[in-house]
Amino acid sequence: MRRLFSPFDLSIKGKLILICTITTASALFLTSVVFISTEFISLRRSLVNNLFSFAGTVASNVKGAVAFNDEKSAEETLSTLDSVPTISRAAVYDRNGLMFASYRRESTISVPDTLPLAHGAFRFGVNHVEVSQPIILDKEIIGNVTVTSDLSFFYSRMAVYIAILFGVMGLSLLASYLMLAKLQLIVTKPILNLAGLMEKISRKRDYSIRAKIYGRDEIGSLAHGFNEMLTKIQARDEELELYRKHLEELVKKRTSQLSEANNQLKQELTERLRAEKALVESEHRYRTIFETTGNPSLIADDSGTISLVNTAFEKWSGYSRKEVEGKSWMNFCFGEDRPKMKHYHDLRNSDPEAAPGNYEVRLLDREGNVHNTYLSVAVIPASKRTVCSILDLTELKRLEEQLRQSQKMEAIGRLAGGVAHDFNNILTAIIGYASLIQMKMARTDPLRSYVNSVLASAERAAHLTTGLLAFSRKQVIAPKPLDLNSVIKNVQQLLGRIIGEDIELRTDCPPHSITVFADQGQIEQVLINLATNARDAMPEGGVLSITIEIVVLPETTSQTRADQKPGNYALITVSDTGIGMSKKTVESIFEPFFTTKEVGKGTGLGLSIVYGIIKQHNGYVDVCSEPGSGTIFRIYLPLVDARDQGNLKAAASRGRTVGGNQTILVAEDDVAARALIKEVLETYGYSVIEAVDGEDAVNRFEEHRDNIDLVVIDVIMPKKNGRAVYEHITKTRPRIRTLFISGYTADIINEKGISDKNLNFLSKPVAPDVLVAKVREVLDLPGT
Repeated sequence: MRRLFSPFDLSIKGKLILICTITTASALFLTSVVFISTEFISLRRSLVNNLFSFAGTVASNVKGAVAFNDEKSAEETLSTLDSVPTISRAAVYDRNGLMFASYRRESTISVPDTLPLAHGAFRFGVNHVEVSQPIILDKEIIGNVTVTSDLSFFYSRMAVYIAILFGVMGLSLLASYLMLAKLQLIVTKPILNLAGLMEKISRKRDYSIRAKIYGRDEIGSLAHGFNEMLTKIQARDEELELYRKHLEELVKKRTSQLSEANNQLKQELTERLRAEKALVESEHRYRTIFETTGNPSLIADDSGTISLVNTAFEKWSGYSRKEVEGKSWMNFCFGEDRPKMKHYHDLRNSDPEAAPGNYEVRLLDREGNVHNTYLSVAVIPASKRTVCSILDLTELKRLEEQLRQSQKMEAIGRLAGGVAHDFNNILTAIIGYASLIQMKMARTDPLRSYVNSVLASAERAAHLTTGLLAFSRKQVIAPKPLDLNSVIKNVQQLLGRIIGEDIELRTDCPPHSITVFADQGQIEQVLINLATNARDAMPEGGVLSITIEIVVLPETTSQTRADQKPGNYALITVSDTGIGMSKKTVESIFEPFFTTKEVGKGTGLGLSIVYGIIKQHNGYVDVCSEPGSGTIFRIYLPLVDARDQGNLKAAASRGRTVGGNQTILVAEDDVAARALIKEVLETYGYSVIEAVDGEDAVNRFEEHRDNIDLVVIDVIMPKKNGRAVYEHITKTRPRIRTLFISGYTADIINEKGISDKNLNFLSKPVAPDVLVAKVREVLDLPGT
């Protein structure tokens, strides 16, 4: 297609001439338009004024004829207009607007008749102009005159003016062109010379040529910059030539290297084929590992879409492969954990080194169950896919929580046991001296009631320490084969009195015996404490139910608790219809001194004692309660064969308080307790040798070995403990009668080796009559 003319294709010379010519022509044209417009307006005004003058003259000459209605005279007056060649028509109208006389030049062009004009008005048409003047007689308008002139003379003068103007414009443009043809060289010559120089340099590649600078204008600056550019190009070419020579040497060297690399590449290609084969085998092997691994696993792309899951994932989640693959793994994340999981996934895509490879998150299975899981996540090398292995921590978390609670209770128990020991030492002195005072007072003594109050308060304090030891599972108990049915029957009447008449007691015991290895008094204490709490939870009455049954806890059930073992258990269920407890309260009910009762209405040790007793019997306590739905306690005790009951005998009943005259070595580091024991034994006729610690006890025994009939040893003493003293003494007199006493907890006593059933033991605090009876009992045993 042929290209149309474009001013951009012109040379600089042509562009300058074209711009100046257009500018000059535009200026002349605008001047001509202004001049013609001015002349047009001036000629028209002059023509109209002349016509008004002729019309005024005619109106003055015909007013008499109009006044006397002399049409002939008016026609003659109008005929005088024949001498004015520009007037083509005239007419006289009376006061009623009717034509009175008229004149029309025959040689002129036809002018159409028009409506009369108003007085003093004019009408300027295309071919003619018409004016109107009133005929006034004695200041009264009696008619009017209209005069019409054609515009041929007007148009001819305008045509002359236009012709002159166009002539002047043509001459001006010609003069302008001739001047520009010479003056344009001032601008174009330096540019053309520079362009020619550039063409020459481009053709010959000779960068040593320099452009001539004609002046200090923009073109001169351009030429100066062009010369600088040529200097840099020349320097660059020289540098490139050096590089070219160096490059040729490098090419030769590189060609040799490439030849060697080509040979190496062939070897690598062979190795790669071998590696690809190995990769296929490896992928198959890892696919097999992925499918057969025990943990649920999945593979997801960089957008989080699951592309593959293994069989373990299907079993764990309950979803099939078709249901999972193609979906985002965020769909299986617990709502609150999704932001964390998405953040780690995005971080793994952007910066794998900064993203954690292992973290915990909660996931959902098909049933909507929440699982605490531990994810091991890694990016597959040379891909954007992620492999994720899932370890379900749900059961472990539950076991950890149970273990944490167990450890908490253990720590509280240790504290309670330590406090109980200190109280026992203090109470031993209080109960002992108060009992001695009571023994020496007459029954009518008015101070006897005070002593009785002291003993009663001390007994309550002793019960408190017993409760602390029961909770801490560190009291000394006497377990034996025990039928729970008989325990319920024995305590049923007592429980009825405790709970009151407004609460119904229901018991359900099987016809056959259910035997456990337990301390009967402790189990009865458990039932009493639970019944007391149930009574307080049912202030408006209700039902307290106690049932006994045999349950078997298999291996799977044992996993629900960190400390529970599978086997046969006796299950005691104590339930009430009371007000129930909140979850927060349930978590703290076994803690010592925790109570929801008012001040003064409970010590907070009832359920702590229950917990300690059952745990010391190798059992478990579970509680289930909700506000308004009552409470259920389930007590699990290991079941034993009832036939074992005959293998143990009941402990010997306490003998009567009897004195004697034997010599007794008392080894006690507590000053108050040692003084009390000495006072009590001497009161009943015994001779007492005191020892303040373990080494002193050994020395005293060596001094009086043949005279000592009984050794009373505190288990825990400085320098040597009771067991060490006992072992030293029995080397000399193997069958020496010995009685151990202690206010420490059972585990400490066991650590000191005093748990042997053949050894005689007495727990602090101890009343004087109990001490004397136990001493008499041990002295009456066979010995040497």
